Amino acid sequence: MLAALKQVQEKVINQQMYHDKALRMTYNKLEDLQNNYNAKLQELETEQKLIISNLKRLDNQLETQHRQAATHERNGEKIPQQLLNNIKATEKESFFKMAFCHFHHSL
Repeated sequence: MLAALKQVQEKVINQQMYHDKALRMTYNKLEDLQNNYNAKLQELETEQKLIISNLKRLDNQLETQHRQAATHERNGEKIPQQLLNNIKATEKESFFKMAFCHFHHSL
């Protein structure tokens, strides 16, 4: 039992040493690592701003579509099927973008 634990421990140590060596080969200085981190962070922030902008656009689009549907109803008209299809498509797109945003944020 003790020999098996020692073998597992050596395997973990070897894996960590391999990982550390790979990091040292990739980043020569701490500054390189920090610069890479900052670039990735900037990339994520830009992506987040784009997603928020798209969600706002979809929200405005959905609001406009709902107003159009309400106008049809107030005029005693049947809501055109194409408008209903557009509303469903916009709601679906908005849902998936929000779900992606929440999933991406949880990582």
